[in-house]
Amino acid sequence: MAESKQKVFLYSQNGKPGYGVKKYIIDDASGIEELPTDGSVSVGSSCLVIATGDIYIMNSEHKWIKSSGGSSSGGGQSAEEPEALSADDIQSIFNEVLGE
Repeated sequence: MAESKQKVFLYSQNGKPGYGVKKYIIDDASGIEELPTDGSVSVGSSCLVIATGDIYIMNSEHKWIKSSGGSSSGGGQSAEEPEALSADDIQSIFNEVLGE
C-alpha cells in the first residue's frame, strides 16, 4: 500500500475555529490575489466569492485553492435544498428500521 503524504490540521475544536482560521468574503475572484498567503492565515481558512458563489480554501502550502463544492453558475446556489421530512415520515422510517 502506498504511503499517504497528506497533512492533517486541526480546523475546529468544541465548535470553535482553530487559531488563525479565518473566513473572508470578496466581491469577485480578482480579490483572491489580495488575500494573505504569508502564514498569518491558517490552513482551512476560506473565502466566499459573492459574484460566483465559489469558495476558496487555504491549503497546507499557503495557497488559495478553489473548492469543487462551489458554484460556477452564479447566485451562490450549488445544490438544491433537500425536502424536509415530516414527523410521520420519521416515525415510518424508525418503524421500518426496528421491524415494527
